[in-house]
Amino acid sequence: MEPVSTFSSDLNLPRGLFLASSYIVVPSQCHGTLVLNNSGELNHKIETGSQLAFNTCQENIFVATDAWKEPGSCIRVFDLDQKQEERSLTGPDGKNHQWSLLQLSNDAKILAVGTHHGEVMIWNLDSRISTPSKILSVDTDVVLVMKIHEGKLITSNKCGTIQIWDLFTGAYSHTFQGNLKWVTTAHFDQDSRMATSDFGGLTKVWNFKDGSCCLTFDLQSKNSPSFFFTRDKFVAMPWEGPFYVWNRVTLVLERVVPNSCKDVGRQGIWTGDGNIIITSGFDSKTTIQVWDLDCDNEQPLLKVPVFGLVSRLKSDDKMVVVLSMIKGVTFFSNTAVGPEFRVEIWNMDTIVNEAKIFRK
Repeated sequence: MEPVSTFSSDLNLPRGLFLASSYIVVPSQCHGTLVLNNSGELNHKIETGSQLAFNTCQENIFVATDAWKEPGSCIRVFDLDQKQEERSLTGPDGKNHQWSLLQLSNDAKILAVGTHHGEVMIWNLDSRISTPSKILSVDTDVVLVMKIHEGKLITSNKCGTIQIWDLFTGAYSHTFQGNLKWVTTAHFDQDSRMATSDFGGLTKVWNFKDGSCCLTFDLQSKNSPSFFFTRDKFVAMPWEGPFYVWNRVTLVLERVVPNSCKDVGRQGIWTGDGNIIITSGFDSKTTIQVWDLDCDNEQPLLKVPVFGLVSRLKSDDKMVVVLSMIKGVTFFSNTAVGPEFRVEIWNMDTIVNEAKIFRK
């Protein structure tokens, strides 16, 4: 089995991988952002500054901050179809700030950005106004905007508190408490449950509507684990060691899948087919693995060879995109040299159907 297409580059330090409506977007630390078409061919390159910090992408809009924790950095909005910067955004009165994580709504019309001084700024991108339409004050210093979901804005702070806001009115809704460290991400299932985890691996599943906690499990991870929902399962993957599978409805722990190797940076995605998932970082640094969580086996159904150390793993209903590092990273006087990276595009149906053959 071979990838549909591949693309290699020697740009420095990729800082993400995004699947836009018609593009694959790879931001790099120091040398701009590459925009590929869905066939893996280079469409154009965006000059995103010498110190790209935070970035996000929805539809065909790419947003990035152009400095790392530096005052005076603006937020830049790029139209991928037009191959150009559409505009820049600033804080109130035209002032720039030290930005933290940023999020776009799914329709790319609302942008929310946290700051390093206890505020969340919200822009209506349809309005064409460069300053924020709303500013939310949060009782903390650094604010992370984790997610926009069903008209709600989810933020977190260093104390492990998660706050819910109305995205359109800016009104405070309620607070989720109980994590010990900084919560950095949130995922949702089809029943309005929200899963979160902090840097220590304390994982929780919440009723998003009333704020009650449905599950608490300590993964004792060195970093925030990868976790996601499938049709019937909730899956949590620490950076090393076994991964855990719960029943999505009852939240009863069903399986602990062992893993003896020490590869770190594990990631997982749901294929959209039953409870078949794709993971990286198990018994080899140069494969991704396909599992069927309905099967009671401790080995993947299929191992798909990829080139290099897997850094990012993303998918939609048609393709799986793997971003891999080809060379290591060396630092000389704070200057990063390498690594080269490679993007591989795999057909989702081909991978799933191949795995099903081994299941029978």
